[in-house]
Order: sequence, then C-alpha cells, then structure tokens
Amino acid sequence: MMRLRALPNMIKSLFGRALNLRTTLMASFLTIVLVIVLFTLYIVQHATFTHSTGLLKTNAETSSRVINDYIREVANVLQSSATNLAADFSVKGLILSADTQAQSLTLGMRNFADRFGAEEFAVIDDKGRVLSTSKGFISIESLDVEKLAVEGITWAEINGDIFLAKSVAVKNTPRSRDAMAWIVFAKPIEGLIDDDLTRLTTMDVSLLRETENSSTYLASIYDTSIQQEFSNVLTNASSELQDAYLSNEHYVYYVSSLGSIQNATILLMLSTIESNAYLSYNSLLGRLIGLLIVAAIIALMAAMLISNSITKPILILVGLTEKIRQGLHVTKFPKEGAAEVNTLSNAISSMQSAIVKREQEIERLAFFDSVTSLPNRNRFIQLLEEQMINYPKNMFSVVLIDIARFKEINDTIGHSSGDKLLFMVGERLRSGCRRDMFIARLGGNEFAVIDTKDENVEQLMEELLSLFNGPFTINSLSLNINVNIGGARYNEHGAKPSDLMQAADIALHASKDSHKPYVLYHEELNTFSVLRLRLMSELKDALNQGQLTLYYQPKMDLISETVHSVECLIRWTHPQHGFIAPDEFIPLAEQTGAIRYVTKWALREAAQQYAQWRSIGIDIAMAVNISAVDLTDLSLPHTVSALLSEFTMAPNKLILEVTESAVMGDPEVAINSLNMLSRMGIKLSIDDFGTGFSSMAQLKKMPVDEIKIDKAFVLELATNEEDQVMVKTLVALAKNLGLSTVAEGVENEDSVVLLRDMGCSTAQGFHLSRPLPAKDITQWLETHGDTR
Repeated sequence: MMRLRALPNMIKSLFGRALNLRTTLMASFLTIVLVIVLFTLYIVQHATFTHSTGLLKTNAETSSRVINDYIREVANVLQSSATNLAADFSVKGLILSADTQAQSLTLGMRNFADRFGAEEFAVIDDKGRVLSTSKGFISIESLDVEKLAVEGITWAEINGDIFLAKSVAVKNTPRSRDAMAWIVFAKPIEGLIDDDLTRLTTMDVSLLRETENSSTYLASIYDTSIQQEFSNVLTNASSELQDAYLSNEHYVYYVSSLGSIQNATILLMLSTIESNAYLSYNSLLGRLIGLLIVAAIIALMAAMLISNSITKPILILVGLTEKIRQGLHVTKFPKEGAAEVNTLSNAISSMQSAIVKREQEIERLAFFDSVTSLPNRNRFIQLLEEQMINYPKNMFSVVLIDIARFKEINDTIGHSSGDKLLFMVGERLRSGCRRDMFIARLGGNEFAVIDTKDENVEQLMEELLSLFNGPFTINSLSLNINVNIGGARYNEHGAKPSDLMQAADIALHASKDSHKPYVLYHEELNTFSVLRLRLMSELKDALNQGQLTLYYQPKMDLISETVHSVECLIRWTHPQHGFIAPDEFIPLAEQTGAIRYVTKWALREAAQQYAQWRSIGIDIAMAVNISAVDLTDLSLPHTVSALLSEFTMAPNKLILEVTESAVMGDPEVAINSLNMLSRMGIKLSIDDFGTGFSSMAQLKKMPVDEIKIDKAFVLELATNEEDQVMVKTLVALAKNLGLSTVAEGVENEDSVVLLRDMGCSTAQGFHLSRPLPAKDITQWLETHGDTR
C-alpha cells in the first residue's frame, strides 16, 4: 500500500526529469542553431557590407575621374578656342586698333565667347592694360594671365568669384617670342554643375574652396543648411570614403582635389545618403535574415522531435538510476530499444557495480592507513566514540606511542625504508597486544592503543615499551629505536574523545620533555601546559601593566671588600598566579621573541635606578642579563647608547651578562655584536661559565672583561674538593686571559676565604644578600657603605 501511494510522486519526479532533459536538448539545439545563424549572419553581413563599400568607393573614384576629365575637357575647349582666335588676322587687327575700335573688339569677342561656350572673356595687351572684357572680368587687370596658359585645369579668382579660365598669347607672327596681347576665356565655377555633369555620376556633386582654416561651397546641388552642416564635418581630400552624420541624414562622401588657386584648394565632393548607397546591401540583408529565421524555426521543430524520441526510452532508465541513488540494488535492466539505450543501460549497470566497489575502497581509505594497514585516526576516533557511547561506565585506557627521532631515521635510511619501519612497528604492536586491544596509526610516527580492560595503565605502558627492546632489521640494517609513551584513563582524565586524546597527548609530550620512556597523565601536566600558553600571550602586556620589577643582588670585591656593582634580576608578580619564577617565563620569552621587549625594559629600569642612586651618592655599576636573541638584534647597541646618554651614565657603569650557550649558538653573529658593545666602553661578562661548550679559541675571540663561575661549582665549594679544583682552574684560566672572575652562589664565609685565596675577583650570593627590590637594596647599600 505504501508503494502504491508513493508511485504518483515517483512518476511525477521521473516525468519532471524527462521534461528537463527535453528542455535541455531543445535549448542545446536552439543554441547551436542560433550560434550558426548569428555567425552566418555576421560573416555574410560583413562580406556584403565590405563588398558594397568597395563598390561605392569604386563608383566614387570613377565618378571623380570622370568629372575631373569633364572639367579638363571644358578647360581644353576654352583654351583651343582662344588659340584659334589668337591666330586669326582679323582678331589681331581688332586688337591693334582697340584704341579706336574698342566697341568692335568687345562685340566680336562677345560673339566668339558665346560660340565657344565661354561666359566671360578678356583681351589684355602686353603691358597688362585691359583692351576689352566682359562684365564679370572688369577687375581682370590684377590677374596673372600667364599662369592660365598652362595645360590642364586652371582657376582664376576675380572679385571673390571663381572661374575656370584659360589664356592664350596673341603674337604678331607664330615665330614671335613676345606676346602682343592675351585672350582669356572663362566659365564661372557654378556654371560647371549642369545636367551634363550630374548625368556622369549617381552621386551628388559639390565644388568647394578649401583654405587652411575653413571650407566654402562654390557650387552644389545642396541647399545652404546642408552645405553649412557639411562644412562643420568636412575633412581634407582622402582616398577613402568618409561619413558625415548630419541632423537629418547619414551621408557618405568622397573628396578629391581639382587644383589650387592662390592659397586655397578647389575640391570636388561626391556625396550621397548612406541608405541610398547601401540600398542593395540592406535589401539583401533583409532577405538573409528572413531566410535564417525560417531555418531557425525548422531547426527548433526538429529539436523538439529529436528530444521527444530520446527522452521517452530514457524515462525508464531515469527511474532505475533514482533507485540506485536511494541505495537500492537494481538486478534487472532493460535490454530493448535502440542500441544507444541498450549501451546506456549496460553503462548504468556497470556504474552500479563500480559504485559498490568504490564505496568499499573509500571506506578502506577513510578508515585504514595505507602504510601499515592499521586503522587510521578517523577509525580510532570513531571507535573511541563508540566505546564511550556503548560502555559509558566501563573504565578503559588510551596510550599514544611516538617513535623518537623518526625524522632523522627517515632522512638517513630513506622514505621507503622509513615506511617499512612503520609497517614493522605496526606488526610488532599487533603481535604483542591482546586481541581485545585496538591498535591504530594516527599519522607520521605516532601510534595509539585502546585497552578496553580496566587495568594498570603504567603496567600496560611498560609492556608496550618492552616490545621495542629488540632491533628492527631493514635491508640488512639493524635499528634500535626509542619510543615515548603517554597514557590516560577514561572518566578519570577525560569523558569525551577530544579531552581523553588531549590528556594522552599532554602525557606524551611530557615524556619527551622529561626524557622519561612513559608518563601517565596527571592534572599538573595540563595546568602547566595551559599556564605556558597563557604566559606566552600575557608577557608583553605584563610589561605595560607594571607586573615586572627588578630585584638587585650586590657583588663584592674580594680584595677591598667593597660592593662595586649589583646584578639586576627580573621578577614577575602575576595578578592571578602570583610569583612566576624567571626559569618559567624567560625561556618562553626567548622562544616567542618577546625577550627583546623584556631586555629593553630591564635596561631602561636599570639605567633609571642608577641615576636615582647616583643622585644620593651611591655610584655602583649595574649588571643586566641579555639573551642570544638580543645578540642578533641590530638595534641593541643604539638602544644602549641612547639610554647612557639619557641618564648620563658612564659606559663602564653598565655590565652586560650573556650566557656561554647564547654565544656559542651563533658565535660569529654574537662576537660581532659583543665587539660593537665593547667599543662603546660597555663591560661584558660571560654568565654561567663552565656549564657550556665554548672552546678556548672562541673565548679568546670574545671581547669580554670577566667570567662568572656558575653556582653549581660554588654552592658546596667549602666541602667539595672537586669543586675547589674546578674553580681554581677557572680562576687561573681567567687570569691568563686577562679577565676578572665573579663567583656566583656564595653561601658562607668559608667559601669567601677560599675564593680570595684562589685569586677570584668578586663574590656574589646569599652570604652577602638575597636579591632585593629597589627600596630594600637601597637601605642595604646605605647601611653597609663600602664594606661588607
């Protein structure tokens, strides 16, 4: 009954999928058709437009040449007519008698001009005097008529009017060198644009005069308004078609030169409305668009038919894939229909089989380590959660095992051999643990074990440690490895997987730090770790909030028994945790780089306290400790110099103490820094001498003034002969190197006597005074004066 109710929803879902497929197919076909149509339209439109533009340009160039030839022919007619008259003896006679028969000459020239199609004429004697002229040529005496005698198109300007003009010299005899007169025939430029000229081209003709700054229409078929708009956009003569967008139309025009006159050029402009020029192109484009639309409609109909034929047989396969998606296993697939459908059916069947195999492989990769074949961290956490959920009241243990120096081993024997070692470790754990234990590799060189029995965790860790007593043989190489182990118990050390894993991890790190083979978690370990993290973040703020103070411990000269200096020691009083020993936060400061701020603070505090003491008559040196990090700080010498200047402190009143290990960390950099400080006059001291690894060669290079013998050799000096030998040797070494010595940790008068007898320079320790704050040490110094 449930399946029957669900059937309509399934059919609706499958129908929707088939509909989506149909829509997708139709959209795909339509997209392809549109792309093809648009691409075809673009190609054809571009080619047709280019062709039409080429034809228009060719037509314009041809028309320009024809009009140029037409005007040249008119000029030749004028010139040949004038030449014939110049050779006529009757005309020569009229010219010679022009003073008495001027009217006859004018009448004759008028008749000749009308006969030859010249509207204007003029006869000028050899001295430039006008013998006869038409009305339009009255001011012709200003014209250089000789320039009009050359072949081709020549122009003349009289009273602002432009004429196509030709001149011929009249000579007494054909062989005469000098002209007795000049005959000039001319035609106004506006008279050139007539029916004969416009019939030579399908474009509109205009003649213009162009100067450097403007263009003026001389003759045109356009009215004044269009001429004015053209003048605003007109360009120089060009071999290309140009566009002019006027207020009412878009024009295409072509400009060529017809010669020049004075400082101007006579231009021929052929123009036409753009839509008229591309009339055939627009018509063809319209038909093409219509044809492509019809093709698109036919293609869409074909797409609908094809999509319907495809989606119908696929509908069944969609239902089967939906079952597979739901996790159902399909055993029967359709084997009928088109070959493509059968192929798809077989592919879906194969896909189902592949999915099953892939899920199995994914599960293996997700929960098992590829190197050791042990469960991985994901599976380990999963099982840990299951154990807590299924058996919430049962106690069990979690143990983490870390292979010591594995990176060194891996780099030495190679990654491939390192993987073999990891595999062998996993095998040894398998063989050495009970069947009810769960073993996993968490990653890298870390393994984990869950013991579901409530047994002694330390005994379990001891047993796991014993598994690594024997060597591992890899490629004939015998390796003995060490491990660190950390353990924690459920409920006692953590009730959640993350808490229990954190506890075991803290125990593991405690094992590494303490160099113990195994450590069971206890609350103090976690408190210490949390406190370390908190101190790392609060140290810098502590400087600004005044939580750090300097304590001072006097140092006494063993010969004069006077206090000549004090060592400045940092103390941190935390508002929540109270007093924090320097050994707890100084290493943190060095790790995080915050030691730079601590050192600068200590130097300023010491210099300021020195200035206060000096003002009341106490003039002693201040010894401040600096770290290896400070030696790499290039700004340290500048900081020291600025403080000395600010508090008027002599350089020899500042002693900088640096540990032996700090110098040996990077001897070259450290010695360079120490040299800079020494050249400033600062006294330098090697602290905790005898506990490091400095060589005599390095010690000779160091620009130090004294060495401080570590208190480990001084605390039991009065009763320990070995310490006496060591201190005596160190004092002798310092004397040979020209260095003074300071003994730390002096606890009694017997030690003072021994040190004085050995030749030690200075004593420091509880026998003189404990480290005291500024107020108390001031009273101590005032009380003791220059003696103990």
